Amino acid sequence: MTTTIHTPPITVDPDSYTFLAHICCPNGDDIYERSSNRAYLDLCRTLRLNGVDMTAHRIAVTNMLREQIISLLASSVDQVSYDTWHKDTCGEIVEYFSSLDIGFTYGHAQKWVNMTMKYLYILDEANFSDVFDFLHIPIDSLIIDLATSELSVSKPKFAWSKIPDYDTYFSYQTKLRDSIKDISPMRWEMKAWIKG
Repeated sequence: MTTTIHTPPITVDPDSYTFLAHICCPNGDDIYERSSNRAYLDLCRTLRLNGVDMTAHRIAVTNMLREQIISLLASSVDQVSYDTWHKDTCGEIVEYFSSLDIGFTYGHAQKWVNMTMKYLYILDEANFSDVFDFLHIPIDSLIIDLATSELSVSKPKFAWSKIPDYDTYFSYQTKLRDSIKDISPMRWEMKAWIKG
């Protein structure tokens, strides 16, 4: 069980925050679109697009994520319900791309969902205080290496972008969660990623 250590918020002047938020997730007033688009950029270089124009597909997934996240935030959430929501959301994204020949995996889906949630938190989505402790760590090569060296979590059998099914993903995510002490998993990830 992870114990959350709450730290007091840091106050930043509005112009500084706006600048930093724009650097993190540029363009537009829609916080969900900004977060999802930036998350897509974190995973897209591992896709084999084979000439597929992703513009309409990215918009469709962004719209789906917006609806799913708004619904999540409107409900009472605990770790079990968040994990169930996460599995269903990743499955919906994988299913959406199943007819396209771009090699879209559960590794890509988890990265899209988890980075979108991370960016929404960073952009100060008001309702995230209730779900932050339940967020999953976005798994990528850097985090896998850091988890191996800092947490002694064995590397997964697959590269993050090749994770073929949700059970393989969730097994690794659970090992990360169980190995992190004193802070929430996403808080560990943000601190570790900067060091990486």
